[in-house]
Amino acid sequence: LDSTPNGMSWRVGQILGLENMRVMQATTAEGAGFGIVGELAEAMPSEEFMREVMERFAVKALRHGDIVREQVRRIAVCTGSGGSLIDEARASGADLYLTADLRYNDFMRHENAIILADMGHFESEYCAIQILFDVLSKKIPIFAVRKSVCSRNPVNYMM
Repeated sequence: LDSTPNGMSWRVGQILGLENMRVMQATTAEGAGFGIVGELAEAMPSEEFMREVMERFAVKALRHGDIVREQVRRIAVCTGSGGSLIDEARASGADLYLTADLRYNDFMRHENAIILADMGHFESEYCAIQILFDVLSKKIPIFAVRKSVCSRNPVNYMM
């Protein structure tokens, strides 16, 4: 699932340097599920963190709600369409929830308790290529595994 140590949300958390990561919404008795919550080593200004996300994931446009916290430290992440986990992100005590495919009304319902940031569906799941490459390379070491070099986001932005 998404939140196992080989899952996409977990990988995004690693790329962001989150520590003490844990599953946000467990769906199995073993603790696997959707989304993760973790902490930055040190709090950082909210806008600086969002710019880091843009840089590390080649995000052209990051949509976000009101910046209701000057600094962030606890970060919740769910790759793909994560609007359904906003309440879990809030309950986790996260300062910022990073996901994709948020709707207009999602930005309205957080009641100034958490910063919502939408990095884009493709950008949030692009790490799947590397995850699959790593898994296949380990499981089938005598097989030559190649990564796609032509994956592209079908969504374009005019700025």
